[in-house]
Amino acid sequence: MLKLSKNIEISLDEIEEGIYDRTEYRLDLKFYSPVLKDSYAQLFKGKYPMKFVKDLADSVDSGVTIENNLEYKYLQISDIDGELGEVEDYSELQGIDLPSRAKLTLIKNDIVISSVRPLLREIAIIPEELDGQIGTNGFIQLRCKENEIEPEYLLHILRCRQITDELDRRSSALNYPAISEHDVKYLKIPCPPRDVRLELIKRFSDATAEVKNIKDKVDILQTERSQILPAKLRTGNIKSVPKDVEFSFDEAQSNESRLDVKFYRYSRKHPFEHLPLKQIYPTLVTFSTERINLDSQPDEEFLQVTVSRKKGVVFREKNQGNDIGTKAQTLIRTCDVIVSRIDLYNGCIGIVPEDLDGAIVTRDFMVLKLHKKEIDPIFFREVLKDKEMADYFYAFAVGATGRKRIDQKVFQGLKIPVLPLDQQFKIRDLIQAKDRAIEELQVEARRIYREAEAGFMDALGVPKPKKNPDDISTNPAHSLKKAIFSL
Repeated sequence: MLKLSKNIEISLDEIEEGIYDRTEYRLDLKFYSPVLKDSYAQLFKGKYPMKFVKDLADSVDSGVTIENNLEYKYLQISDIDGELGEVEDYSELQGIDLPSRAKLTLIKNDIVISSVRPLLREIAIIPEELDGQIGTNGFIQLRCKENEIEPEYLLHILRCRQITDELDRRSSALNYPAISEHDVKYLKIPCPPRDVRLELIKRFSDATAEVKNIKDKVDILQTERSQILPAKLRTGNIKSVPKDVEFSFDEAQSNESRLDVKFYRYSRKHPFEHLPLKQIYPTLVTFSTERINLDSQPDEEFLQVTVSRKKGVVFREKNQGNDIGTKAQTLIRTCDVIVSRIDLYNGCIGIVPEDLDGAIVTRDFMVLKLHKKEIDPIFFREVLKDKEMADYFYAFAVGATGRKRIDQKVFQGLKIPVLPLDQQFKIRDLIQAKDRAIEELQVEARRIYREAEAGFMDALGVPKPKKNPDDISTNPAHSLKKAIFSL
């Protein structure tokens, strides 16, 4: 018998049993969490029989042939709205610029499930505009069997708390919790008769129609927001950056054998040369030197964050120093600007909010402290996210396609357009006003959606999961200090 704290005991038979038809030898505490187990168990107490996902839908392992000179719509995990369960964005890239993980052919009405961090509920149905397009292999892709189940019903069930708790329980690894295709196929879900499923879909659709109306209003506000900065940066006669560029072998050698045309295009002509330009460092920013090596603090808890194109700096998870693979980290502080070295040209830039003060990031991110007498943080962030600036930064990044990084020394030597402070503040105020209006609408949309989810589970007769404040799990919001093995 292995004893894990006063609340959890695990027999060797249970460890060897693993999940269904596989031997797992799972020793991670979360896998045996009573609260996560009880949450999933509630589904079995509902009105209707339970069936394996594998008996209702096929997993799809569709390869893809990519033509370098064609343009594709590319769906990645961060493009899924985890709150509402739908595709909210996608990238449009030439084949040559697609990352190496672009391996899935997307088909209308297939369901894609993020294989990492299941608690984020990044699960959605492929819409018509992405039919035949490309997705990351970070998705698990399901195709409903005809006459067995509807995509809409399967989507709502897979996104319910009881299922995401179970997927979280089954996920492996602390730094990058991931589930497998097997984990999804061997889930059991309630499967009522078709007429009941259709009625539940209709009820949910009525609620999502309300949400869609709200999101249409949000889209209008976001379009207006996106035009605020360009209206100031693109005034006057702007000569486009030349598309065709010639360069000699000697010139390539002098630039460390750079053979990519974009480099020469933007090194010769800045996209905003009609505006006052200032070098990023040292004029506008300094770089944080507040480093930490987690080897020296193995038992301390740390908040880990990442940077999203849509959401900026966001909480990822909480872990002890000993459980974090990358030991060299940088501490971040309120109002620092975090820039992804890898995804700068995808707009992965954010400002650290107060509640993430003292969190940590890997060396894949640059941590900037702005000189606020020179530049406003929101203005700075929006300039870096501008589409013309994205091409500019991409030109100076190096590495394999899809994983190109910008070196800090290169980045700090680049220039950006800087307006007078009073104009920066006006732009900032307009953007913040739009953001507040958008957030109010999004809060209302989330409320409607949560009520629809609760009604869906009530109609299936599923009782609410019990809550146990003493449970030990690796839910990011839960303390890990009790999670210590003792024999």
